[in-house]
Amino acid sequence: MSEKRPQRAVGVPIWGIFLLFLGVVFLLQTLSVLPWGLWEILWRFWPVLIIIIGLGILLRRCNVWLVSLLVLAMLGGCLGIAIWQYGLSPSIESYSEPLSDMEYAQIEVDFAAGSITVGSLLPGSPNFVEADSEVRNSHGKISVDFHQQDGEGRLYLSTERVNKQFWGEVGVKWEVRLTRNIPLILIIKSAASNMELSLSELEVTELRLDVDAGNCQVMMPSSAGTTHAYIKA
Repeated sequence: MSEKRPQRAVGVPIWGIFLLFLGVVFLLQTLSVLPWGLWEILWRFWPVLIIIIGLGILLRRCNVWLVSLLVLAMLGGCLGIAIWQYGLSPSIESYSEPLSDMEYAQIEVDFAAGSITVGSLLPGSPNFVEADSEVRNSHGKISVDFHQQDGEGRLYLSTERVNKQFWGEVGVKWEVRLTRNIPLILIIKSAASNMELSLSELEVTELRLDVDAGNCQVMMPSSAGTTHAYIKA
């Protein structure tokens, strides 16, 4: 009479699941679905790998597929939390340009969507412009084109690229501060945004607004003499 051999326990393929998880994350990042900066948060979940190895040892006699699903759920939960935390952390950029020997300037702002505030620099500031850009839950940078010739400065500010991610809404916030020491021509184009233009301390001789949708509050200059305003909404 033949004896039955004891059934050998089959371990959970933990490293195979982990490599599969890494491959999926890298693929989504290569396709620009997930940001590469996500690793700054994701690496903090390294203790989960120790927990998964411990579960693989403790549950080695359980159903392999159920344990594998449990491991995938834990890794997916870590990824979801990392994505959520990454969306809460805004990306901030700053830009400034010195006034130097400029006598007058034209500023054009092409703002796609979000919130923008335009105001004046502090008295005595040596700069022509200071701009801060805060981008949340998206890829987007402030694009600058500036040149100066014969005392005239020309500045063009725009959103280089805003690529909405699938896990939340894009939030873009700009704050632009301009010099109050020279005459300015201000041209602003906006698709859908909230704008607050505090121009009371600026010497704006010409204002052109092209607004498709959104809210716009304008405080006109109080000491610029005559200001020609052209508004298209």
